[in-house]
Amino acid sequence: MVARRNFDKLTEYLLSAIEERYKASANLAAIGANTLYIIFDRAKNLSSIPLISIVEETAKRAEDLKMERVGLLGNKFTMEEDFFKKELLRFGVKTAVPNY
Repeated sequence: MVARRNFDKLTEYLLSAIEERYKASANLAAIGANTLYIIFDRAKNLSSIPLISIVEETAKRAEDLKMERVGLLGNKFTMEEDFFKKELLRFGVKTAVPNY
């Protein structure tokens, strides 16, 4: 779905999994996969339960540690796209991406 950029279907898929957790009494969800962050805002707005942003939490921790740049590791899609990097930059945190 990511390679085909079918983000609507990806959002549906993720929300289905979140809904299962909600039915099992989950009060919030954290999505630990970098690539899924590309649809985080969509999912957050449609989710039955609050979602924790790994980007926002990373930015907060970087701020606590007085870091200006963090390393980002992920699959090829995450490394090539800028969705994660742009969001961190919104918090004033630059991103270092390895050459591959």
